[in-house]
Amino acid sequence: MFRQITHPIDIPLERHEKIAFIIMLILALSAMLGNQAALADVGCSGTPCLTPSLSQSEALFGKIEQAYPQYFSSATGTKTQLIGNDTAYFRNYANGSSVGLASFQGGLWYALDGTWIKYGTLDEANRLFCNGACWTSASAGCSAAPCVSPSLNQSKILFEKIEWLYPQYFSSPTATQTQQFGNDTAHNRSYANALSAGLATYKGGLWYNLGGGWVNYSTLDDANKLLCNGDCWGSTATTPSFTMEQTLSDEAQRTTLAFAGLALMTGNLEAQSFFPPGKVADYTGFQHLRDNDPDHMGHNTSFLTRVANNVIYILNDSQFNQLKTLAVAQQEANNLYGYQRFPLMKAFRRLVDGDIPLGSAGLNLNAVKKASRALYLIDGQISFDRALLYANIFSSMDATQKAYLDAMKGKGWNSWPDITNDQVQSKMKALPQGTAVAVMTYASDLFSWYAGSVEADVYFCPERHGTYFGSFYIKDAPAIGHEGYGINEQLTATAGAALSDSAKGYVTPAQAALMAGLVDAQRNNLYASPSANIVKIRTDIALLLRSLLASTATANDIKAQVLALSATYGELDGENNYTYATVYAQVYQSLSSDQVIKLADLRHSILSGTYADGTPYDYTVATAPYLYSAAIKDLSLLAPYVANTDYLFFEP
Repeated sequence: MFRQITHPIDIPLERHEKIAFIIMLILALSAMLGNQAALADVGCSGTPCLTPSLSQSEALFGKIEQAYPQYFSSATGTKTQLIGNDTAYFRNYANGSSVGLASFQGGLWYALDGTWIKYGTLDEANRLFCNGACWTSASAGCSAAPCVSPSLNQSKILFEKIEWLYPQYFSSPTATQTQQFGNDTAHNRSYANALSAGLATYKGGLWYNLGGGWVNYSTLDDANKLLCNGDCWGSTATTPSFTMEQTLSDEAQRTTLAFAGLALMTGNLEAQSFFPPGKVADYTGFQHLRDNDPDHMGHNTSFLTRVANNVIYILNDSQFNQLKTLAVAQQEANNLYGYQRFPLMKAFRRLVDGDIPLGSAGLNLNAVKKASRALYLIDGQISFDRALLYANIFSSMDATQKAYLDAMKGKGWNSWPDITNDQVQSKMKALPQGTAVAVMTYASDLFSWYAGSVEADVYFCPERHGTYFGSFYIKDAPAIGHEGYGINEQLTATAGAALSDSAKGYVTPAQAALMAGLVDAQRNNLYASPSANIVKIRTDIALLLRSLLASTATANDIKAQVLALSATYGELDGENNYTYATVYAQVYQSLSSDQVIKLADLRHSILSGTYADGTPYDYTVATAPYLYSAAIKDLSLLAPYVANTDYLFFEP
């Protein structure tokens, strides 16, 4: 693919001569670059509004300044401004003609005293002013040796983000392909549309093709900043990319809550019931481990498998049997937690559908808080029992076992030993499915707790607390049974924007404002209240459970404290979910028929596609309810939980 790269893409454009450019500058009425209104009104036609990189802009500005100092002198530093969804880089010139230069929406712009005028594309300007030497397609994005290849997961994240932003250019994708060119790896997708478009990552950069050749957009880190506001992944530095600060940020919460609303409004009770088992008793830092995997494999289905297999591989028979014993002992509590979620899910579904019992004005806050409190008491007991077991296993480990885990600490998926299922089969083969899933969960928890910290234990992903509405189904359904499938880490943000950003064309400003208001409505319960909030309670529970690693002598006292805190946790989360459901119902009932259809189409586009082996899939409609991620075949098991949910609409 990349062997043919010799020059940037040619976009047909009437060619400007250098002298014509100067004449236009002299004749034009333009503004100082401080007035960006004209730029903001230009729009973007013909090609995606791909932002040029800062290095490209500065190389071009410098060349023009060198060639025409009589017009471009006394430059300010290069400044950056976000205009709409696009970034502009610009320089002002403190001379008599008040000239400005800018790069914006893939083009070079100039100004004198009144109006911004587009000169041409950046590639056209590169050829005319630099004879193609300001940058080259083959070298752009690789300014320092060696040209580190991007990971497959980074590539998929960016591709999916661009597909979401520019579906008119990047639709009907093939599976991501990987090719080797010399010492460098390229990941690319092609698109079966009229443009024969393509996206690729290669030599540390993001590339695009709109039918005329491959063009370097920017480095991967620049693309992450410009297209994802830095949220597609962390910088290629080792700083953790997902932190509590990011989780609690208004933007992360806004899009996450909107994504949950999208799931509820376009889904059904069956989809709402899908719930990853790892979200129960989550005080061992596993979510932090997977979100911050340096190899960006944390949301690949093989991540937990590799972690768990390594731990199971080193456990002796006595230690492994303790995991099996706990798995059997906790099965009833695990199942009860899963089943007791159904009354709340059913009540939220009834609310959005307008199915409210006679004599009720809607959901009852105290009833919802009571139900949530009961759930979190189960979670607290499960959490304590697991922590106690893990502490006992750690105390029984020998130096060789601990050295094995120490060698894995601070590293990522690619660096861990690839212990296969066959290598642990002798231990796992006789376990029933439910027990096997629990043992794998426990084993992965053992490592994350051993390698982690209180900070990691407290950490949660943004969608941790709006779990009754079906968002996990949208994210995870295509991954079920497909080892190695990479879950799109940016789906929550991109799809959530459909309900939180009216500019996306799905909701009105008033509807988007209702959704955005949830961020403030939940703030106190989530982290801001000085008396009791979820982050503080999680911190207190995490500290209590970690104290078991030092001594289990006061285990009963620790359990009592964990349960009391868990009850409060449940009430706070219940109040928040009551608020979420109430607003989702308001927004849904205000949607026009056209809006409902458009949102349904969005759901379909997310949940249908083709696997890497060419097999098509479509999970748009969930056809069975789930106990966690396993389909419930005997529906009579649900009757006690969904037959009558009227009590959630009246004062308890």
